[in-house]
Amino acid sequence: MKTLTIHLFEILACSGALLGLYILVIERRVSFRWCRRYLVASMALAALIPLVDIPVWSGGELWLDPLPALPAAAPATAAEAPSMRPEAVAAAIYALGAAIIAALLLLQLLRIGRLRRAARLDSTPRYTIVNTRRRISSFSFLRSIYVWEGLPAEELPAVVAHEASHIRHRHSIERLAMEALKAALWWNPFVWIASRRLTEVQEFEADSDVLRSGFDRTRYMSTIFRQLFGYSPEIANSLRDSLTKKRFEMMLTHTPGRHALLRLAATIPVVLGLACAFSFSTKAAQIRYTDRTAAIETTDLATAAALADGDRKPLVIVDGVERPSLDGLDPSQIQEISILKDASATTLYGDRARDGVIVVTLKPAPGTPADKSVDRPIDPDTPFLTASVMPRFQGGNLSDFRTWVQGRLRYPAEAMESKQQGRVVVQFIVERDGSVAHVEAIACPSESLAAEAVRVVSASSGLWTPGSSKDEKVRIIYTLPVDFRISDGDENKAAADRIEVRGRVVDAGNTPLQGALVVSRGTTSGVVTDKEGAFSIRVAPTATLDVSLVGYETVGVRADTQELTVVLVKGGATTADEIVVVSYGQRKR
Repeated sequence: MKTLTIHLFEILACSGALLGLYILVIERRVSFRWCRRYLVASMALAALIPLVDIPVWSGGELWLDPLPALPAAAPATAAEAPSMRPEAVAAAIYALGAAIIAALLLLQLLRIGRLRRAARLDSTPRYTIVNTRRRISSFSFLRSIYVWEGLPAEELPAVVAHEASHIRHRHSIERLAMEALKAALWWNPFVWIASRRLTEVQEFEADSDVLRSGFDRTRYMSTIFRQLFGYSPEIANSLRDSLTKKRFEMMLTHTPGRHALLRLAATIPVVLGLACAFSFSTKAAQIRYTDRTAAIETTDLATAAALADGDRKPLVIVDGVERPSLDGLDPSQIQEISILKDASATTLYGDRARDGVIVVTLKPAPGTPADKSVDRPIDPDTPFLTASVMPRFQGGNLSDFRTWVQGRLRYPAEAMESKQQGRVVVQFIVERDGSVAHVEAIACPSESLAAEAVRVVSASSGLWTPGSSKDEKVRIIYTLPVDFRISDGDENKAAADRIEVRGRVVDAGNTPLQGALVVSRGTTSGVVTDKEGAFSIRVAPTATLDVSLVGYETVGVRADTQELTVVLVKGGATTADEIVVVSYGQRKR
């Protein structure tokens, strides 16, 4: 609803600015032809400019650290939208207003048709004169002039010349276009004002043509005045007192304005300014992942120290403890070094990490368990990327959390209606008490998609068993990419050509691996192995399956047999997988 309100205000701002420019700079100062064209085109532009999205400004790059991977699961479908939402009520009101305006226009056209059927027609090469039995004010529509058959003979030539000018300039087409804009933007007062101004310009132009053809100004003004009395005003060119006075003033005082081309050129910066304000947008940020370098050699320690060369003073974290520098570290005791830069560093450690972060993990001291490397205190406020004991979700692993999240994601109705889709990157921290905090969308294509992803992740608070390091509970930060996509049902067409592939995923010792992700390469179709390491997936006969699991190297196998055994080897780097949320439509036949 908020987005709709903003959009309506943008249309009002554009139409008000363009109409104000017309009144201040163009009206009665340039030719009638350009005035007419400007009025119709400006109201159409006012409606189109806020609808156009032109990504111009650079969105930069968003650097994320490759945090623990979350395997993909089956797509979630869109939930049914609740009834009587504010958006639905607003849409119903808009449709009702548009229908009323359109019905009034249709009624006018029907009345014109009835007049024509009951009238006598006199055809000429340029137009047709419709002589009606009903006493009406003269008017023209398309290539026909409608006059009362009892119109005095001395008035008929001026009236016909006036209406013939309307036909020659195709004023009826412009009126129909403006009526369509009024139906589409009936709530916009500036459109109604522009419609009134268009009627004035058309009458001014027809009067000017009549006078230039040689008619006496005084007699012509008398003819116009007599047209206002005793005739039906229901089907006419809106000859009211105020408009008639303006027409008389225009005939008596109008002189062409100077610098007409310059006045028209003034519209260019105004249109560009409105486009900059309401159409130009920022490009989506490019999401990139930093590389984590594991090293145990002196040369790698030197590489990390090189980050501090010159004026750069990176933050140094050794086993969770901040240190002033890398001085005094024994390279033979280093188990792993991670170097974080740019946004990935400041996101985790704040402004003090603006020059980068060097995270050092030391080897366990001799005679101590693996999770007790050195007896150093742990910074309670610093979220860890990894820990010796990672958090568990409801007693299970990250695959279970992925399944839990996937089952609760629903495609927002607002995003469905506006065809919004794309990737939402959610970052959150599992606290020491198992709660989830600092859940935020650090990259998103729309507010509604981001809100849905944040809602589901936030609901997992309290369902986690916290992680620990050196027998102390620590905070762990995760990054979760979620892709929202709208499908038109093409997947159903290809499903009949797929084959079912079954198999098992085991390690080098033939031990079944639970939670391994099996994905058809180049698609979002994937499954997760069960506790026996088994899986079943339907894919194209020529598909390649990518099998991955945190801590193991990813393996690609051809689906050329329906029974597979995949062996994974430890040592692969972890990458952040993505959730894909798809709303499936129905194909119309």
